[in-house]
Amino acid sequence: GIAADYVPRLEKILGVRFTIVPLKTWPEVLKRAKSREIDLFGAATFSPQRAAYMRFTRPHIELPGVIITRKETGGAIGLDNILDMRVAIVEGYIWQDLLKNKSPSFKPHLVPNISAGLKAVSFGRVDVFINDPATSTFYIEKEGITNLRVAGETGMFTRLAIAVRKDWPELRDILDKGLAAIGPDEKREILRKWVNLGTEPWQISTEHMVQMAMITVFFVILAILFWNRTLHRR
Repeated sequence: GIAADYVPRLEKILGVRFTIVPLKTWPEVLKRAKSREIDLFGAATFSPQRAAYMRFTRPHIELPGVIITRKETGGAIGLDNILDMRVAIVEGYIWQDLLKNKSPSFKPHLVPNISAGLKAVSFGRVDVFINDPATSTFYIEKEGITNLRVAGETGMFTRLAIAVRKDWPELRDILDKGLAAIGPDEKREILRKWVNLGTEPWQISTEHMVQMAMITVFFVILAILFWNRTLHRR
């Protein structure tokens, strides 16, 4: 959703029209990019592996990688802990490359998409799932999953940029100028539309608890005033 909202804005700024190619899985996106059947994709993180066939603009979206596990699994979990666990990662996602670069012998359980990764953790087929909190929140709400929690952060980030086929450096430069023309307020508005990092569906934030308490107190006071007025009239 975030990347998709940038497309019409860039079309307007640059005076071009992009043709959207719908693909079912991320591995298919990477395969088509390698064979140059698609020319760019709107959100991808740089890695040495991808740099072999794509060029990247400056990042316009940044999200942390978090460790998602079942609620019954207590305590915090860090990156060092998961190397001995059953870890699910969406095949082809940047977390696969980043973890491979950190620990070449590490072998994650690869899943076709985010929904499959969350369900694998929820049903106990794996111990943890690594992904960013934004898209994870979206799919947790969509699938109605209620037994998951964020157990820790990986210390890794997905810094999403627009990736362009490597033999078209001019297009990368043009897109960089287009992204620079989108102001910070508009970028925050696009992000705010799709991401609420402060509150996951399975965990109410302290800020929201305070707001709920204040609203409750307000209505209690209102009820007391109404009752006192009723008694006074009687």
